[in-house]
This record gives sequence, C-alpha cells and structure tokens, in this order.
Amino acid sequence: MDSAQELATAVEPLVPLRVRDIEYQDSALVLIGDEWSLALLYGWVWRNGASVVTEWSDDLAADLVWDLIGLDVIRVRPAGRKDDCAFELSDRSRIEVTPDSAGYEAWTFRHDRLDLSFVGTG
Repeated sequence: MDSAQELATAVEPLVPLRVRDIEYQDSALVLIGDEWSLALLYGWVWRNGASVVTEWSDDLAADLVWDLIGLDVIRVRPAGRKDDCAFELSDRSRIEVTPDSAGYEAWTFRHDRLDLSFVGTG
C-alpha cells in the first residue's frame, strides 16, 4: 500500500478536518487545523471542477490560498500514480498533489491522534 492509500485510510475516521489557518511561502502551502497539518511543498493544484483555482507555480497563489480558511477536508483519496493524492474540500473543490519521480517529499500530513506522519514522495 502506498502512502496516499495509507493516508486515506487513516484520515477517514477523523474527517471533517477544518482549515483554521494557512502558511504560504515560495510555493509551499501548509494547511493548519486543530491537531493536524498538511504541508504541500510542490506539485499541488487547487481545482474547482475542471477549473484551476490556483497552483504551486501561480504568481497569484499567495493571495488566493487564503480562501481555504474555513473549509473542511472531507476526504482524502489516492489519485493516479504512487503517492498522488487528492484532498477533497467541503465546497466541492479539491487539492491534488502529484509528486515528481525524483523522490523528494511533496506532501506531509500529521495528526495528533495518529502515531506517525504520512509522507508522499513519488
């Protein structure tokens, strides 16, 4: 089982997870909630249906990602290749993360109720 599938299984009993705050710098996005955080370092895109709201390489991302505050992560699901995953949000949008094949860390999830952190490396 890859990290995305393990994360999806572990998060299922914990959702919804409210986004209380974010941090954004140099394409790295961190969603922060009560007892949890999700760090997206690169390769992420925020979609609403087929439209792109913003993505890691977008110059406007620093302004747009603030709209994530107040949304809930309602589901995590594997999405394609190993460690690709999608974080589905309460407004029916989603953040998709696609790590590259270099093996660098693309996403990290931690929750105080879980005894380990989950890392997606591609």
